Amino acid sequence: MKKQFKVGMYGGKFMPFHRGHLYCIQKAVEQCDIVYVLLFYGGDDEIEILKNNNDESLNYQARYEVIKRVCNEMFGDNVIVKKIDVSSCKLPNGKEDWDAETPLVLNTMGKMDAVYSSEISYGVYFNRAYPWAKHVLVDPPREVWPISRYGDKKYEKWGGETNMETVKRKVNAKDKIKNIIYKISLVKEKDTRERIKNNLVNSIKAIKWYEWVMMVVMIAIAAYSMISAFVNPTEGGNPPWLTVINFISAICGVVCVFLCAKASISNFAFATINTIVYMIYLAYWKIYGTFFLELLVYFPINFISWYIWAKHRDEKQDEITKSKKLTWKQDVGVALIVVLSTVIYHEILVRVGGTVPWLDAMTVAIGIIAVVLEMFRYREQYVLWIITDIVAVAMYIAHFDPVYLTKKSIYLIMAIIGLYNWWKLQKTRNKENT
Repeated sequence: MKKQFKVGMYGGKFMPFHRGHLYCIQKAVEQCDIVYVLLFYGGDDEIEILKNNNDESLNYQARYEVIKRVCNEMFGDNVIVKKIDVSSCKLPNGKEDWDAETPLVLNTMGKMDAVYSSEISYGVYFNRAYPWAKHVLVDPPREVWPISRYGDKKYEKWGGETNMETVKRKVNAKDKIKNIIYKISLVKEKDTRERIKNNLVNSIKAIKWYEWVMMVVMIAIAAYSMISAFVNPTEGGNPPWLTVINFISAICGVVCVFLCAKASISNFAFATINTIVYMIYLAYWKIYGTFFLELLVYFPINFISWYIWAKHRDEKQDEITKSKKLTWKQDVGVALIVVLSTVIYHEILVRVGGTVPWLDAMTVAIGIIAVVLEMFRYREQYVLWIITDIVAVAMYIAHFDPVYLTKKSIYLIMAIIGLYNWWKLQKTRNKENT
């Protein structure tokens, strides 16, 4: 059976090596083809502990031998044990410098796909040191084995034993409180600025060369339109201040569709900005049907979708969400809802004096259904986006606006690419509803 990761890494001082450590290694072995167990020695914590303890088993060579023997007997060639001297990795204040240890790790084992630990707080460092690797948390509240570090009252020494007897433990009130704190901390860790930054950087790096070309074209046209409006304010339909709005919308909108086509969670930051500035544009031109669609549907759903996508992250790439697909019955249901919604909204627009009620009604109906499908991560959203983008391109040809015509044309191209990407993602990796 194919495992989730090729190479995993689990490091520590192991003072001493205990059942909690072994449990982490065991979990890593279950998910990785090869696991590197790295013993860091010579750090300031180790020196402090050894000042007050003469236990020979805490000597780094003794720890290394125990870890190597136990892992060899239990996991064989699946685990490689290495030791790394970090005595020279010091900050000016004398404390251990983890960032200085990063190249030592990479020189010892190369790049890893996953880093294992039981400490939530390590996530910030791991994301900085190994941004390509997934930080896998193993039992942070220590419920399986109530052991954390040397000096803990619940500490239980390995003593070189390799047989894992089953130990049943009652979780007392302190453990329950610890677990609650862990869950709260986990939510905070997921929303750290460091993680958001790494997700955004990885998403931007995934943009293809031809997408960069489209983005440059979009920026150039939007910039030319904006500058022209200020140089010759009497020419063209948009007032100068509105061309600034167009410029912001052009950049954010294009980046959003690029990232969304790759299932990137970061797209919602740009989507929110784009929605706000686009509403200003629509309000100025009194395109009220689409304006209320943006205000009452797209704007609040941006935040709901952001939450749902982040809650269902891809196992291999932290910055993207999982893709789902509709069944054929659901496809039929969606089609019927689109038709029914179009008819109902058409009647409303006729009563309020809409100029193009059928086209406007169809665009709004499809747009609402598409954004709901997007929110719940269904790949079929892009079939609907392709339809709405074709309509939008036709509309901006009729009401010529070079910025929005270019923007919607790029949207149409990216909708086709997005359909392929999401189909491939769901077909090859994310099969949660098949």
